[in-house]
Amino acid sequence: MPRELIAKYQLSGVDERDRGFSRQVRLDYDDGKYIASLKYEKIFVETDGSMDEGSAVEELVRTLHQLGYVQLQTQRSFSGMTYLGTHGPCVEYPDSERLKQINVGSGIFGWIRHILTHS
Repeated sequence: MPRELIAKYQLSGVDERDRGFSRQVRLDYDDGKYIASLKYEKIFVETDGSMDEGSAVEELVRTLHQLGYVQLQTQRSFSGMTYLGTHGPCVEYPDSERLKQINVGSGIFGWIRHILTHS
C-alpha cells in the first residue's frame, strides 16, 4: 500500500550556515506509522516513523537541531490536500543552550543576532 499524505507543514528557521529558510514538510502515513520528511538544498531528512503526527514532526525537528538548525517553528498548512492557509497555530521549538552558542559563532549574522537578542 502506498504512503498516504496526511498533512503538510511550513517549517522555518535558521540553518547551520546561519541563513533563514522556509520549506514544506510532508507528513505521510505508512504501515501504521507517521513519517515526516524535508528536502532542503542538498539534504533530505526523513523520520523513522512515529505513533502520532506530533511526534513525527518533533522527531524531524530534533534531527534538524542535531544538524545545527535553530529557531525552528512549524505551522500546518495542508490537511491532506485541503489548504488551510495560515489559520493553524504556529509551534516554536526552543533551541538548547549548546545550539545557541554554536550558531552565534557562525559568521557576522550570528554575531549581529547575538547582539540584538541580548540587548
